[in-house]
Formats: sequence, structure tokens, C-alpha cells
Amino acid sequence: MKEKVTDNPVPNYRFDFKIMDYSRDPETGHLHTLSTLDPDRYELINTKDKKGYWDKFDQCFIPMEVCENIFKQMLNTPILAPGPKIDNIAEYFFERYNLLDTYFSEDTKIELSASEEILYQANKNNVYFNFMSIDLVESTNISRKVNNKTNARIKMLFLKETENIIRKFGGHIFKFEGDGLIAFYTSYNISSKIDNSLDCAGIIKLFIVNVINKFLEKKELPLLYFRIGINFGEAYVENVGNNNEIYGYDLDATCKIRELADENQILVGFSSVTLAHTYWRKILKRKKIQKRKLKRSNLNENTQIYELRI
Repeated sequence: MKEKVTDNPVPNYRFDFKIMDYSRDPETGHLHTLSTLDPDRYELINTKDKKGYWDKFDQCFIPMEVCENIFKQMLNTPILAPGPKIDNIAEYFFERYNLLDTYFSEDTKIELSASEEILYQANKNNVYFNFMSIDLVESTNISRKVNNKTNARIKMLFLKETENIIRKFGGHIFKFEGDGLIAFYTSYNISSKIDNSLDCAGIIKLFIVNVINKFLEKKELPLLYFRIGINFGEAYVENVGNNNEIYGYDLDATCKIRELADENQILVGFSSVTLAHTYWRKILKRKKIQKRKLKRSNLNENTQIYELRI
């Protein structure tokens, strides 16, 4: 309600724009865009007492002085996130489906690798990441139904194909943990980290449900069920032995958020939600979780968690 207007935007605030027109400089080839604040999200308030924008999503008022300050900081800064390295999702799914049989070949060597180079560059620094944690739900059920070798191949298929998609969306692998992994997203701006990770999570879900499980069903093998947690925050990177480690509450919280997810569900922390594009905000729905359940997971009892419904 607008009568509850405050003069302080939510933490980690993000503006969203709608591109009205664009042109390319014939000499430099640079793309110039004409854009405006997204009218689906923002309403201009111009009264005697208040001048600024009302955010319909976050139910907060952003004074004009704050807006102008942010606009100045954004000058000459790209507002469009780089797209994924997949030209056509349907074609990618089809191509990968036809290659899944190779995971069960004796000659196939499957290599999983973490992104050491990226973390090496961030060594002994505080860095802002958008984290993703994904694992299989009740994976012991798979090991009960198939022999050890087949069990290993199914899980390697899951990990490798998930890794492939994450890298296609500009993500990096921090580590593999049993039948799951932790990834992080870096980019030239915070917003693109969030958008890329949400887009990636949706594609991973579609790929597992419609490609991997279709393949496993055809081979009369157990289907895969998963859960994904996403969260944004600051972390500290330091070299320990021969490995680079990431430390911080927001990384730990990502894994806790994942553990609260139901089968085939994607849960997103509030810190990521506030920085998500309007497109994602429309499909992110608040998930009701009891305070005692949050506390049991070592999360703040006021933690807000959202479901990405794809």
C-alpha cells in the first residue's frame, strides 16, 4: 500500500529497464539503446511531498535523488547480461539425448573439473557470488535398484550433464560433493549473475525431467529426482593446500536452502530475489517455511525463501 511508503529501498536494490528502441553506431559498431524504467514494475510518483518511483514488487518508494544517483553510476555500464552459449535449447536437448548412451560405454572416460583458475584470481579476497547447490534426492534408492557400476554411471551422467549446462550459462564449478555439486556465477555486474543462474536452474530442471529421465526410462533404469538452492552473498576465497576454498555464511545458506527444497524444486534466497530481473520476479513465489524449521537448518528465522516455478 502506498500509504506505507518509506524512503529507503530494499538492500541490494536493482532497477529494471524496458528497451524502447536501439541503434548501432556505424563507425564503432557499438549498440545504443533507448530505455525506460519498466512500467510493469514502477510507477512515477510526483506530488508536492514526494517525487520518485513506487516499486510495485518490493512495495517501496525510491526517492528521485536516489534514482538519479544510481543512474549516474550506471552510465556506460552494460545493462544486458551475456546470453548462454546455447543457440537453441531444443537442439541442445536433442543432441545431448543422443549422446547419453556413451556414459555406459566401457571406453568412455568421464572427467569432472572445478574452476580453480577463477578462484585463484580471487585468492585472499572478499568476492560477491551467486551460488547454486544441486544434489539428488534419495539417491540411495538408485543404489538399491542397480549394481554399483551402473549406479556410478547414472550419477556421473547427472553430474557431467549438469556441469555442462552450468558452464554454458557462465557458471563455474566450486566443488563436487558425492551426488551433488556447488557452483558460482561471476560477471561484470551483479544482476547478470542472478539472471544467468536462474535461467540455468530452469534449464537444468527441464533437461533432467525431459531428457535424462526420458533416456533412463527407455533403458528401464531408475529416474532422477533433484533439488536446487540458489543464494547471493559475499564470501572469502583462500588457498588451502592445493585447493582454493570459499568461506562464508551465504555459501553455507545456499546448501541449507537446497536441503529445504522438495523433490524437483528450485528454491531461491531473498538476497538473490531482490536482484532478479522483473521477468523472474513474476514467477518467483514465496514459500512458507516454519520458523522452527529454519532455525533447525541454522538459518535466521526471518529468512525469506522463494520457489522458482518452471
